[in-house]
Amino acid sequence: IAIVNVTLMALAFEAKASTGIVVPLLIVGDLIAVVYYNRHANWWYIIRFLPWVVVGILLGVYLGNDLDEGVFKIYMAIIILVSVAMMYWWDR
Repeated sequence: IAIVNVTLMALAFEAKASTGIVVPLLIVGDLIAVVYYNRHANWWYIIRFLPWVVVGILLGVYLGNDLDEGVFKIYMAIIILVSVAMMYWWDR
């Protein structure tokens, strides 16, 4: 469902602005879910992927800041389509 929300926010706002709005919301939502479902959380995975998440966010901020809005939209569309294809592939 988050992929649909990201797409709708990109249509409502500009792509860069919607990313700046949605990413913090998704991070907070994930943190709340981990705290709520603490007994089911595998902290090893969270700690293991946390450095990569931070690097990805910082790299996205650094590179995304200099991109033109049109190019940013294309990259966002590619990332969304690849993510949806990967989710479909893994859920088969």
